[in-house]
Formats: sequence, structure tokens, C-alpha cells
Amino acid sequence: MTLTPRLLDRPALWALLAALVALSAAACSPSPEKAAPPAAAMANPKYTAAQFDEIARRVFAPIYPYLAEQMKQDYGITSGIAVDAGSGPAYWAIALAQTTDLEIRALDIDPEALAIADRNIAAAGLQGRVRTVLGDIHKIPLPDNFADLVVSRGSLPFWKDKVQAFREIQRILKPGGVAYIGGGLGSLMPASERALIKETMEKEQIGAPKELETTFAQLGGILRQAGIPVFKLSHDEGCLCGGWAEFRKPAAKDRP
Repeated sequence: MTLTPRLLDRPALWALLAALVALSAAACSPSPEKAAPPAAAMANPKYTAAQFDEIARRVFAPIYPYLAEQMKQDYGITSGIAVDAGSGPAYWAIALAQTTDLEIRALDIDPEALAIADRNIAAAGLQGRVRTVLGDIHKIPLPDNFADLVVSRGSLPFWKDKVQAFREIQRILKPGGVAYIGGGLGSLMPASERALIKETMEKEQIGAPKELETTFAQLGGILRQAGIPVFKLSHDEGCLCGGWAEFRKPAAKDRP
């Protein structure tokens, strides 16, 4: 449903320049909330798609099977359609397909990330069940009432307009569908594996920049502005290092 290299090598310089250009463009635009944000404002500006894939495989790969199993246990959603919003190389999407009978859409704004995702999906033999979608979280190219489950891990800090992003997630959910959005490790990962990942993240300074972090108070306000009055905010059990927002779209019979 979150790396600055210590030395400014060539990829880091290009990433920094791209981020500065994006920020300058946003400041000069008379109506930034109506303009489609540039890819640099949406993707993680700290890494290239290939660098993030390497980090995901080396550091975060153990997380996704646990998260997929957690979705099945918590919500009982094992069939229908799921969307991994800001999927990057699609490791959570792949884990969901391996754990359930869901059809998955791996949504990302970065074509390079989706090219890597397509290779990862093919390597897992899941081309028929996991499909990539090029699109912006602020204007998701999927119809209303489309998905039974929307998940996202690690992309929330990079959403330019979080209120609009959550409106879009709510829009594409089916009545009764669930969203689980955040940046933690989930509730099922053993403490030993959790500690190893945390140690690696701290040692290598992996994570979203501090200035992009959202507090629970801010996130609650964002969800209410998006028209989502009923939600749950939580940290991973025994750890304040990862936060999640989860909510269910009201079924027709439950709407006022």
C-alpha cells in the first residue's frame, strides 16, 4: 500500500536536478492542482527504476508475501480484482497473485518501472493474472467501482496531492472494497526478519525524505477531505516505524 546516496554520483545528480525542476515548475504554475504532475514529482526521485528494483529485491522482497497473506487473513478477499497503486517493480502485486486468485493491476507513473515490472511478472509466470497499467494516482485510468482491493506500500510520500489520490482510490473501489495504504512491514513478519530489514534501512539510509513524511494527524485530515470519514490508522505492531491507513468503501445499503 518509505535513499539518498551519500556521494553525489551521476545518477544521483540527475535525480536531484529532476526533482528541482519539478519543484520549480510546480511553484510557477498558476493552477498546479489541475495540472498533471511530472513523473519526477510522482516517482521516487532518489533512485532510478533499476536502482529501486535492486533495493526492492535485496531488502524488501521478504515483506510482500507476508503482506499478501495479511490481506487474505484480514479481509478475506481472495478473488476479484486488486490494484497495487504505485507498484514500482510489482513485487506486492506478484505476491498477491501467488497467494490468492485475484487479478492484479500494477499501476505506476514511471514507464521504466513498469518495464521492469513486466519482466518480473513474466519471470514469475503470471502474465495472465498481473498486468501493468501506466497511470497517475491523481487520475487513475480505471473505471469507477473497479477493484475489490487497493494496496500501496511506500508510494504515499511521493503523491503530490494526497487528497485527490485518496479520492481516486475511493472512486475505483467497488462498494464494500478495501484499501490498505502505507509504508510499514505489516503485522505478520517475524521480529527477526523485521529487525534485519530495519537495520539495513538505517545503515543504508533507505526511505522517503523526512520532509515528505505525513503524520497520523495530517493523514486523518487528508482522508476526511477526500470524503472518507470512516478509516483506521495504525502502526506495525510493536514498532512506530511504519504507518497504514485502511478503509472500506461503503456498500450501497450502508450509504446515507
